[in-house]
Amino acid sequence: MQILEQFYTIVVVTCLLLVMSMKDILSNRLLKWVLVLLLYSESIRIIVETGAGTTPMYVIMSGYIARSLFIPGAYLYLRNYFNKRNIERTDVVNLVPCALFCIGCAIAFLVNGNLDFLQNNGRNIFSSFSAEQISLLAFRLYVYCMTGVYLWLVLVMLRKNYLGIEKEKVTINGAVNGMVNGNGMNGNGMNGNGHAHEVKKHGEVSSFFLTEEKMKHIDSIVTAFLTEKKPFLQHGYSLKHLAEETNVPLHILSAFINRYHKMNFNDFINEYRVSHCKVKIIAMEWKYKKLEAIADESGFSNRNTFTSAFKKATGLNPSAYLKQLKVDQEQEELLLDLTEGPGIHLKKVRDEDV
Repeated sequence: MQILEQFYTIVVVTCLLLVMSMKDILSNRLLKWVLVLLLYSESIRIIVETGAGTTPMYVIMSGYIARSLFIPGAYLYLRNYFNKRNIERTDVVNLVPCALFCIGCAIAFLVNGNLDFLQNNGRNIFSSFSAEQISLLAFRLYVYCMTGVYLWLVLVMLRKNYLGIEKEKVTINGAVNGMVNGNGMNGNGMNGNGHAHEVKKHGEVSSFFLTEEKMKHIDSIVTAFLTEKKPFLQHGYSLKHLAEETNVPLHILSAFINRYHKMNFNDFINEYRVSHCKVKIIAMEWKYKKLEAIADESGFSNRNTFTSAFKKATGLNPSAYLKQLKVDQEQEELLLDLTEGPGIHLKKVRDEDV
């Protein structure tokens, strides 16, 4: 019986750790109560297993009541989180398991005069057919049914919402092809193949919970933060820093960047640095600064990283890009002179005559 309960607890806790940050956990009232019920029921279970004879019966019963509330409560929270729902009046039906347990204990106490079957949960139920053994059998059936039903609901919910979306990630080739097709790349698959192991690692765990809607939400948070605060200008800015400052769990953020942007974190953050660097170059800062100084101000810690990232983002190394920019500017000035020059020259002659 404990195996089924423990399996349910593991599934629920794993889901919470994968999708929730600590700030989210502490800010959600329902989730805090669910965790308190879990900790309390587990504490009582440990106390009973280490010294059941000395544990008051009302304490043991309170532990089972907490468990009867934790199991449906955990399901309700996951349902609300994944399906974007709130607690409704009809959810009161989830108090039925706890009510049934309390009613069953009351009946057992009236028949047996005690609740000793709660202490003898590990005993063979077929050793005799006393009223206490029947109470124990009914109690075990209750726990099996309650845990089994809610475990089934959780697994069906996860399968319905996410498993179908991730079927293409069963093989690593499917993951790579999905990345290339989704990114609109030129078909050479270099980014996908280069990060195949990383996508597989996250795709089987964290990406399991990343719906298209959730990825768009995370992208809006990350983009707004990077655009406004520009933390990428700091040397050594890491994925951990971004996760802490955006309150997105680190493993979720890593999976999001790999799946949504089809690159690893270093390439992702360096694209922002390169964009910032291009703005400085176009603003003519190269006239009084060296490229190395512009790169340093853009967050790059060394010249090699800067050159590699710049070429990956633009197709040109920084020097070639600057040279091309100068040529383009000269052509624009020449074109401006050709289109507006005669008129300007005639105006100057008229002004001189006046």
